[in-house]
Amino acid sequence: MAENNENIPWPLYNEYFSYHEKKGQNITVKCMLCLPVTKLLSTAIISSSNLRKHLQRQHPAKLKILEQKKAEKRKCEDTPSTSSKIQKTSNTLTNWKIQPLQVVDNKSFIDLVMLGRDSALSVMCSKTLRSNLVQDAERMRNNICSTLEQIDFVPTTADCWYISVFKQFFVEVFWVGAHWINPSTLERESAALACRRLKGKYTFDVLAKQMYSIYLNYSIQNKIVCTTTDNGSKFCKAFRVYENQELEERENEDDNDEEFIELTSLLEGDDYSTEIILPPHHRCACHTLHLIATKDAEKAMINARYKQIFRSTLAKCHKLWPKQNQSTQAADKIKDMLGAYLKTPVVTRWNSLYDAMLQINNHITHVPDSINTCMDFCALPRFTDAEREFIKEYCQVMCPLSTALDILQEEKRMYMGYLLPVLYSLKDKLDAQIMKSLIYCKPLVQVLLEGIEYRQSIWWKKELVLASCVHPRFKLAWLKDSEKREQAENWVYEEIPSPNPKMQTSGAADLEYNDFFCFTFNADVHTKTPHEQVKMFLSEQPKETDSFSRSALRKLFIKHNTALPTSASAERLFSFAGN
Repeated sequence: MAENNENIPWPLYNEYFSYHEKKGQNITVKCMLCLPVTKLLSTAIISSSNLRKHLQRQHPAKLKILEQKKAEKRKCEDTPSTSSKIQKTSNTLTNWKIQPLQVVDNKSFIDLVMLGRDSALSVMCSKTLRSNLVQDAERMRNNICSTLEQIDFVPTTADCWYISVFKQFFVEVFWVGAHWINPSTLERESAALACRRLKGKYTFDVLAKQMYSIYLNYSIQNKIVCTTTDNGSKFCKAFRVYENQELEERENEDDNDEEFIELTSLLEGDDYSTEIILPPHHRCACHTLHLIATKDAEKAMINARYKQIFRSTLAKCHKLWPKQNQSTQAADKIKDMLGAYLKTPVVTRWNSLYDAMLQINNHITHVPDSINTCMDFCALPRFTDAEREFIKEYCQVMCPLSTALDILQEEKRMYMGYLLPVLYSLKDKLDAQIMKSLIYCKPLVQVLLEGIEYRQSIWWKKELVLASCVHPRFKLAWLKDSEKREQAENWVYEEIPSPNPKMQTSGAADLEYNDFFCFTFNADVHTKTPHEQVKMFLSEQPKETDSFSRSALRKLFIKHNTALPTSASAERLFSFAGN
C-alpha cells in the first residue's frame, strides 16, 4: 500500500481525490466528496477520463467548477511557449506529406493529432491550411526570385509525367527546376520553380506555353542558358518551333526523331504563340545513353549466335526474377541461399537491368551452387555454361556504360563539362573491349560503339567543348585528336575579352614613376592578362577542384558549366525511378 501523501498527476483533481496506490500502469484514488463512504476509483496514469466520468455522474456541480478552473488555467497559460507550440503544429500540418486538404477537417485525424497534446492546441481547418500553403508558396517564390536576380546564368530542367491519382485515373504533371552555381562558393544550388497539372490535350505548344509562363513568372527568360529535357518528341518539337534562333542554331536531330510540323496548326494558333521564345534545348544525356543501351543494343540481334544466347539467358532470368514476388516460399529460399533478395529490373531504367544481371553474375562467379539451388527450388532450368559465360561478358561490356550513367546522374557535383569527357572515356573503354577475347558479346560492343560515335559528332558543339576545357578536372586532357585539341584551345581563347586600349595606355604612363619606388613587386595571377591566365590554366595538370583565383577562368567556368547534362533531378524530385 502506498502512502496517501502522494499527489495524483492532475493538480486540479487533488481537491476532489486523494492518491491511494499504483498498480502497473494504473493508479487508484479515493473520492473525497463521497466520504464518509469510501469510494475507490481506478484510472490510467496518462488519462483522467474515469475521474471526470465519476464527477459527471455523482457530483455534476463540482465538475462544472472544475471545467471553469481548467478554462481559466488555459487562459493564463497562453504564453509565448504555448503559442510557439501552436505555430509548430500549424507548420507541421502545412508541410505534411501531400494529401487532400480536407483531411484536416476529419474528426479521426483531429483526434490523432491531439492525442497526448495540450487541449489548448487546435487543428487548423482546411481553409486556413489552404491560405497558409498559398502564403508559403508566394514566400518561397519571392525568395527564389531574389536569389536568381543575382545570378547571371540560369539553366533549367523540365519533365512531364502521368501520375496515378488514388489508383483511379491519371493526370499529367509538368515540372520545371532551376540550377545555378553560387558565384562565391562555386557550389551547385537548385530550386523547384513549378509543378503544374496539365489540363486538356498534352501537345508541344502546351509545353512551350507552360515553360515560357514559368520563366516569365520568375523573370529569368533572358538569362536561361539552356533547358535540359528528355528526348521525347513533344519536348523536341516545342523547342524546334519556339527556340530563339538568334541565340543558338537548331540542334541536329536523330534520324529516328524526325518529325514534320504542319504549318496549318501553327497558322491557326492563337496570337500568344508568336510571343513565346524558348532558350536553347539540351537533350538529357542519360536518356540518350539509355537509348544506346536498349535501342542500339538491339541491333546486335542481327548476329544469330548473339541473338540465340541473349534470348535464352534473359528468358531464364525473367522467369527467376518474378518468382520471389509470386511466392513467399521462393522469396525466403532465395534470401536464405543468396543472403539477399534478387534485384528486379524496371522497364524505364536500363541501369536496373544491368544491376540485376550483375547480381546474378556475382553469385555465379563466387557461389555457383547457390544459384543452382534457387533455380531447382523454383522448378526452372539451370543456366548452362554458355549462358553463364554470356552473363559474365554482358556485365563486362556494359559496366562502362552503367558507370557513365551513374556519373552523369550526379547533381551537386555535376557540371556540363563532364559530358564530353565521359563520352570519350566510354568510347575508349568499349574500344578496349574489342581487343579482348569475347566469345558472344563482340557484336554488342560494335553496335554500342556505332551508337556513341554517331552521337559524338552531334555533341561536338562549341559550348559543350568549352565547358569541358574550362573544367579543372579535364582541361584539354580528354582530347587525343590534335586537330580537335587545337580547335578547342582556340575556342577558349576566343572567349577571352580583348584588352582595353585605354587601360593599357594608363598602365604605360605610370611606368615613368616606377624607378622612384624601391619596393619589390611579386607578379601573381592578378597581374597577368586574361589571355595569360587561360594559357597558364590550360598548361597545368588537371585536378579535381580549383579555387579559380584567376578571375577570367572563374567567369568562364560559371558561364559554361552551370548547366546540367541530364534531367535526373526531375526524376529524383518525384522518386519514380525504381518504383
